[in-house]
Parts: sequence; structure tokens; C-alpha cells
Amino acid sequence: MFLRDSPLASLAGAELDALLNEINATLDTAEIDTPVAWQTTDGRLTSVWTVTKDYQKQDLSCRKMTLETTSNGETFSTGYGFCKIDKSWLFDLE
Repeated sequence: MFLRDSPLASLAGAELDALLNEINATLDTAEIDTPVAWQTTDGRLTSVWTVTKDYQKQDLSCRKMTLETTSNGETFSTGYGFCKIDKSWLFDLE
């Protein structure tokens, strides 16, 4: 859902699964303001993710992340909040 306005929304199948796994791993382990690079196997999309802030919401651990994605020479940047519920990071609708 959170990717629908992003070039990453064009991903499907195994690439989408790999993307979501990497986003979850980044949210689990990345230090604040440390960029993490990712790209599709064919290189048509590249993305840099940066966790920018930790916060609490209704007793949940949450993190803000910016996603900067380049496709066809254009770069799109968006920011999202995610909260960890059980062992999964879910999009924070704020």
C-alpha cells in the first residue's frame, strides 16, 4: 500500500518480495541517518533508504524512513513511518 505512489509500485513477484524483505531488514538494523542502497536485479530501479528517526506510538516501536528511488533518470523521494507489531514492520498511517 505505501508503495503505490512510488516507482517501486511497478515491482511484482520475487522482486517485490526481495524489496519488502530488505525494507524490513533495514528497519530492524539500520542506524539513524545511514543510507542503505538497493536495486532491482536488472538495474532499472535504484533506491536509497534512510531511517531518519525512532519514535513511539501507542507503546509500539516505530521508525521514520525516507525512500529515494531513481527510475528512467528521475528521482522520487518520499518519507514513511513504520511501527513494529509482533515481528513485522507495518506502515504507520499516522
